[in-house]
Amino acid sequence: MRRRRVPADTPGNRLLEHGARSLTSGELLGLVLGPGGDGLARRLLDDLGGVAALSQAPLGQLAHRAGLSPARLIRLAAALELGRRAGYPGDEHVPCFRGAAEVARYLIARFGNREVEEFGILMLDSRGCLRRAEIISRGSLTGAPVHPRDLFRLAAAYQAVSLILFHNHPSGDPEPSEADRQLTRRLQEAGAIMGIPVLDHVVIGAGKWHSFSEAGEL
Repeated sequence: MRRRRVPADTPGNRLLEHGARSLTSGELLGLVLGPGGDGLARRLLDDLGGVAALSQAPLGQLAHRAGLSPARLIRLAAALELGRRAGYPGDEHVPCFRGAAEVARYLIARFGNREVEEFGILMLDSRGCLRRAEIISRGSLTGAPVHPRDLFRLAAAYQAVSLILFHNHPSGDPEPSEADRQLTRRLQEAGAIMGIPVLDHVVIGAGKWHSFSEAGEL
Protein backbone atom coordinates (compact mmCIF):
# COMPACT_ATOMS: atom_id res chain seq x y z
CA MET A 1 0.00 0.00 0.00
CA ARG A 2 1.42 3.36 -1.04
CA ARG A 3 1.51 5.99 1.67
CA ARG A 4 0.33 9.47 0.91
CA ARG A 5 3.21 11.90 1.04
CA VAL A 6 2.76 14.65 3.62
CA PRO A 7 3.89 18.05 2.31
CA ALA A 8 6.87 19.55 4.11
CA ASP A 9 5.95 22.14 6.71
CA THR A 10 7.62 25.07 4.98
CA PRO A 11 6.48 28.71 4.78
CA GLY A 12 5.84 28.28 1.07
CA ASN A 13 3.62 25.26 1.56
CA ARG A 14 1.76 26.90 4.43
CA LEU A 15 1.19 29.97 2.29
CA LEU A 16 -0.39 27.82 -0.44
CA GLU A 17 -2.42 25.83 2.07
CA HIS A 18 -3.60 28.57 4.43
CA GLY A 19 -2.84 31.87 2.70
CA ALA A 20 -0.16 34.53 3.12
CA ARG A 21 -1.73 35.87 6.33
CA SER A 22 -0.84 32.65 8.12
CA LEU A 23 2.88 33.52 7.90
CA THR A 24 4.87 35.82 10.11
CA SER A 25 6.53 38.90 8.66
CA GLY A 26 9.89 37.17 8.94
CA GLU A 27 8.64 34.16 6.98
CA LEU A 28 7.17 36.36 4.25
CA LEU A 29 10.38 38.32 3.97
CA GLY A 30 12.36 35.06 3.85
CA LEU A 31 10.29 33.96 0.84
CA VAL A 32 11.01 37.27 -0.91
CA LEU A 33 14.75 36.92 -0.26
CA GLY A 34 14.80 33.37 -1.61
CA PRO A 35 16.54 30.15 -0.50
CA GLY A 36 18.54 30.61 2.68
CA GLY A 37 17.03 34.02 3.37
CA ASP A 38 15.23 33.15 6.62
CA GLY A 39 18.03 34.16 8.96
CA LEU A 40 18.74 37.34 7.01
CA ALA A 41 15.05 38.23 7.11
CA ARG A 42 14.95 37.95 10.89
CA ARG A 43 18.11 40.05 11.26
CA LEU A 44 16.79 42.78 8.97
CA LEU A 45 13.51 43.06 10.85
CA ASP A 46 15.21 42.98 14.25
CA ASP A 47 17.87 45.53 13.32
CA LEU A 48 15.53 47.98 11.59
CA GLY A 49 12.59 47.60 13.96
CA GLY A 50 9.97 45.88 11.82
CA VAL A 51 8.35 45.90 8.42
CA ALA A 52 7.32 49.58 8.45
CA ALA A 53 10.88 50.73 9.08
CA LEU A 54 12.22 48.30 6.48
CA SER A 55 9.80 49.65 3.87
CA GLN A 56 11.10 53.19 4.44
CA ALA A 57 14.83 52.33 4.54
CA PRO A 58 16.81 53.81 1.62
CA LEU A 59 18.24 51.24 -0.80
CA GLY A 60 21.70 52.63 -0.22
CA GLN A 61 21.42 51.71 3.45
CA LEU A 62 20.19 48.18 2.69
CA ALA A 63 22.80 47.51 -0.01
CA HIS A 64 25.57 47.18 2.57
CA ARG A 65 23.80 44.55 4.65
CA ALA A 66 25.73 41.27 4.87
CA GLY A 67 23.98 38.57 2.87
CA LEU A 68 21.83 40.96 0.88
CA SER A 69 23.17 40.29 -2.62
CA PRO A 70 22.22 42.50 -5.60
CA ALA A 71 19.67 39.87 -6.72
CA ARG A 72 18.07 39.78 -3.26
CA LEU A 73 18.12 43.57 -3.03
CA ILE A 74 16.28 43.81 -6.36
CA ARG A 75 13.60 41.34 -5.23
CA LEU A 76 13.21 43.13 -1.91
CA ALA A 77 12.96 46.58 -3.51
CA ALA A 78 10.38 45.31 -6.01
CA ALA A 79 8.25 43.69 -3.29
CA LEU A 80 8.35 46.81 -1.09
CA GLU A 81 7.41 49.07 -3.99
CA LEU A 82 4.43 46.86 -4.84
CA GLY A 83 3.31 47.15 -1.24
CA ARG A 84 3.65 50.94 -1.34
CA ARG A 85 1.67 51.18 -4.58
CA ALA A 86 -1.08 49.08 -3.08
CA GLY A 87 -1.31 51.56 -0.22
CA TYR A 88 -2.51 54.52 -2.27
CA PRO A 89 -5.08 54.97 -5.03
CA GLY A 90 -4.03 54.82 -8.65
CA ASP A 91 -4.14 57.90 -10.83
CA GLU A 92 -7.66 57.03 -11.93
CA HIS A 93 -8.92 57.36 -8.34
CA VAL A 94 -8.70 60.83 -6.85
CA PRO A 95 -8.13 60.63 -3.06
CA CYS A 96 -10.14 62.87 -0.75
CA PHE A 97 -8.67 63.41 2.71
CA ARG A 98 -10.78 63.39 5.88
CA GLY A 99 -8.00 63.76 8.41
CA ALA A 100 -4.29 63.72 9.10
CA ALA A 101 -4.13 59.92 9.31
CA GLU A 102 -5.39 59.54 5.74
CA VAL A 103 -2.94 62.18 4.54
CA ALA A 104 -0.08 60.44 6.35
CA ARG A 105 -0.90 57.03 4.85
CA TYR A 106 -0.95 58.54 1.38
CA LEU A 107 2.34 60.37 1.90
CA ILE A 108 4.22 57.49 3.54
CA ALA A 109 3.25 55.19 0.68
CA ARG A 110 4.48 57.60 -1.97
CA PHE A 111 7.27 59.63 -0.39
CA GLY A 112 8.37 57.81 2.75
CA ASN A 113 11.54 56.11 1.51
CA ARG A 114 13.49 59.04 0.08
CA GLU A 115 17.20 59.25 0.89
CA VAL A 116 17.28 63.06 1.09
CA GLU A 117 14.81 65.53 2.51
CA GLU A 118 12.08 66.62 0.13
CA PHE A 119 9.43 69.29 0.68
CA GLY A 120 6.13 69.19 -1.17
CA ILE A 121 2.52 70.23 -1.23
CA LEU A 122 -0.83 68.54 -1.72
CA MET A 123 -3.07 70.90 -3.69
CA LEU A 124 -6.73 70.36 -2.82
CA ASP A 125 -10.07 71.37 -4.31
CA SER A 126 -13.08 72.68 -2.42
CA ARG A 127 -14.05 69.13 -1.32
CA GLY A 128 -10.64 68.35 0.14
CA CYS A 129 -9.82 66.09 -2.82
CA LEU A 130 -6.38 66.06 -4.39
CA ARG A 131 -5.77 68.16 -7.47
CA ARG A 132 -2.06 67.47 -7.58
CA ALA A 133 0.88 66.41 -5.38
CA GLU A 134 4.12 68.17 -6.15
CA ILE A 135 7.66 68.18 -4.73
CA ILE A 136 8.77 71.80 -4.35
CA SER A 137 12.39 71.27 -3.37
CA ARG A 138 14.97 68.58 -2.70
CA GLY A 139 17.85 68.99 -0.34
CA SER A 140 20.29 67.01 1.74
CA LEU A 141 19.96 64.55 4.60
CA THR A 142 19.03 67.41 6.90
CA GLY A 143 17.05 69.96 4.91
CA ALA A 144 15.43 71.20 1.72
CA PRO A 145 15.20 74.91 0.81
CA VAL A 146 11.66 76.22 0.37
CA HIS A 147 10.73 79.51 -1.31
CA PRO A 148 7.15 80.67 -0.59
CA ARG A 149 7.02 82.51 -3.93
CA ASP A 150 7.57 79.30 -5.91
CA LEU A 151 5.17 77.31 -3.73
CA PHE A 152 2.20 79.67 -4.06
CA ARG A 153 2.84 80.37 -7.74
CA LEU A 154 2.44 76.64 -8.36
CA ALA A 155 -0.64 76.41 -6.13
CA ALA A 156 -2.29 79.28 -8.00
CA ALA A 157 -1.44 77.73 -11.37
CA TYR A 158 -3.32 74.56 -10.40
CA GLN A 159 -6.19 76.56 -8.88
CA ALA A 160 -5.73 74.99 -5.47
CA VAL A 161 -8.38 75.96 -2.93
CA SER A 162 -6.21 74.88 0.01
CA LEU A 163 -2.86 73.22 0.70
CA ILE A 164 -1.30 70.56 2.88
CA LEU A 165 2.45 70.91 3.31
CA PHE A 166 4.61 67.85 3.76
CA HIS A 167 8.21 66.81 4.00
CA ASN A 168 10.17 63.73 4.98
CA HIS A 169 12.91 63.18 7.55
CA PRO A 170 15.47 60.66 6.18
CA SER A 171 16.51 59.97 9.78
CA GLY A 172 13.16 58.25 10.27
CA ASP A 173 12.14 60.49 13.19
CA PRO A 174 9.17 62.72 12.20
CA GLU A 175 9.54 65.11 15.14
CA PRO A 176 9.65 68.63 13.62
CA SER A 177 12.60 70.92 14.23
CA GLU A 178 12.34 74.56 15.26
CA ALA A 179 13.19 75.46 11.65
CA ASP A 180 10.22 73.33 10.52
CA ARG A 181 7.96 75.23 12.89
CA GLN A 182 9.20 78.63 11.74
CA LEU A 183 8.74 77.68 8.07
CA THR A 184 5.23 76.42 8.78
CA ARG A 185 4.25 79.73 10.37
CA ARG A 186 5.71 81.70 7.44
CA LEU A 187 3.85 79.62 4.88
CA GLN A 188 0.62 79.77 6.89
CA GLU A 189 0.84 83.57 6.93
CA ALA A 190 1.63 83.67 3.20
CA GLY A 191 -1.32 81.39 2.48
CA ALA A 192 -3.66 83.69 4.37
CA ILE A 193 -2.47 86.62 2.26
CA MET A 194 -2.79 84.65 -0.98
CA GLY A 195 -6.24 83.31 -0.11
CA ILE A 196 -4.98 79.70 -0.27
CA PRO A 197 -5.07 78.46 3.35
CA VAL A 198 -2.55 75.95 4.66
CA LEU A 199 -4.59 73.24 6.38
CA ASP A 200 -1.76 71.13 7.77
CA HIS A 201 1.92 70.29 7.61
CA VAL A 202 2.66 66.59 7.86
CA VAL A 203 6.19 65.35 8.55
CA ILE A 204 6.80 61.72 7.66
CA GLY A 205 9.49 59.36 8.93
CA ALA A 206 10.01 55.59 9.01
CA GLY A 207 6.38 54.54 9.08
CA LYS A 208 5.59 57.39 11.53
CA TRP A 209 4.26 60.91 11.09
CA HIS A 210 3.64 64.22 12.82
CA SER A 211 0.68 66.48 11.99
CA PHE A 212 1.02 70.16 12.93
CA SER A 213 -2.77 70.49 12.83
CA GLU A 214 -3.41 67.56 15.17
CA ALA A 215 -0.68 68.80 17.52
CA GLY A 216 -2.40 72.21 17.71
CA GLU A 217 0.58 73.94 16.11
CA LEU A 218 -1.26 75.28 13.08
